[in-house]
Order: sequence, then C-alpha cells, then structure tokens
Amino acid sequence: MKTHIKLSTIFLSFIALFSVMIVTAGCGEESSAIDSNATLVGEWRSTKSWGAKIGTPDTHGTETSESGTLIANDGGMINLIITEESSDGKSFLAERCSSVACEKVAGVLKSNGKILMIDEDGYLEGELIGESMELCYLETGGDFQLAVCSLYMKE
Repeated sequence: MKTHIKLSTIFLSFIALFSVMIVTAGCGEESSAIDSNATLVGEWRSTKSWGAKIGTPDTHGTETSESGTLIANDGGMINLIITEESSDGKSFLAERCSSVACEKVAGVLKSNGKILMIDEDGYLEGELIGESMELCYLETGGDFQLAVCSLYMKE
C-alpha cells in the first residue's frame, strides 16, 4: 500500500511539473514580441511577395492579366514609408507606394506585435519578425480581388 501511495504522489508531481512547464513556455512568446526601443518610422522595401488576384487592378503596379493570376516575385514592388509614430509607438501614419501610385495608410501595432493597417481601398495585417516585417494586403471591389503578402526590410 505504501508503494501505491508513493507512485501516485510521484505521478501527480510529474503532471504538476509538466503543466507548469507548458504554461511557462506559452507565456514567453507574447512578452518578447515588441522591442520597446524599436521604431517603425522609416522606409521599408519589399524583398519578396506572393499571393493571388482575380480580375484587373486599377493601380498598384501589378501586371494586367486574366482572372485567377498567382503572384510571385523577388520584391521591389512596394515601399512602405512610415512618416509619423505616436509617442508610445502603437500607432502610425505612412504611405504605401508602388511604381504607379502612392496611398496614405493609417496603422496600429497591437500589444502582441501584430500590425494592422488600412489604406484607401484595402487593409493590411502582419507582424514584425526579427529585423523584417511581414505584411499581407487584402483588397476587394468590383471585378478585382487581391490577396498578397510581402516581406519588408527597413532601409
């Protein structure tokens, strides 16, 4: 009977320790998402893009083609120029420019490091990944839909 009690105690201790390890591992992810000294202000250049579109765009510098085009390139298509940032670094104003046109952008940085932005006809969401920023742009309207992600590096 003493052996049964000791094994039960060891088993329960193991489960408690394992649970603490899982909870602790999950907590560290969000706390390291934002560097409080970092600034988003500056010019960010796309280095790689991928996505899909349906229809023909009005602007944005993408190629005119038939419906259902897949997009893949080595970047250089879009620049994001963040011009103003709030004192806490959680909101900003920017311009998103292709080779054809520029659009004004308003954005926020969430506490978990995720980025949300909106321009004249679509919205972007993304995150900071080390020294880079990954943004995905979604646009819909009329005969045109676009879903494209780009990896940006700060100049």
